Amino acid sequence: MGLWVGFATSSITQEAHYPADPTNPGTTSQVVTSNGQVEVIRKSSAEALIGLEDASLDFVYIDGNHLYDYVKQDLELSFQKVKAGGLITGDDYGPGGWWDGGVQIAVDEFCANYPVTTVWIRGSQFILRKTAE
Repeated sequence: MGLWVGFATSSITQEAHYPADPTNPGTTSQVVTSNGQVEVIRKSSAEALIGLEDASLDFVYIDGNHLYDYVKQDLELSFQKVKAGGLITGDDYGPGGWWDGGVQIAVDEFCANYPVTTVWIRGSQFILRKTAE
């Protein structure tokens, strides 16, 4: 969600859904299907995720609005849409920034309250695995 030019996610996987937040200039939203077709979705993260079937995604990459409330909402909606065993990943995990650490605070809180395991946090990237529905 909120993919800035799409570089990070295109290098991570070729088969995933990428809803994005069009309020962030320079972002793209993409759905890359199993047959390689790309569909651009011009909706907010929440609108795009709500429109997808629950437990239908293998992978979500979050890089939308970095303020705590938005990240929290993206994480919670992504949890509903990702299959058990799937990945919820994202960028800009860490203290500071104009978002005052909102990504890190939301991710840490999410990990404490949802059935996920931390696969790794490296630099500003995080990968969580959904362990149950």
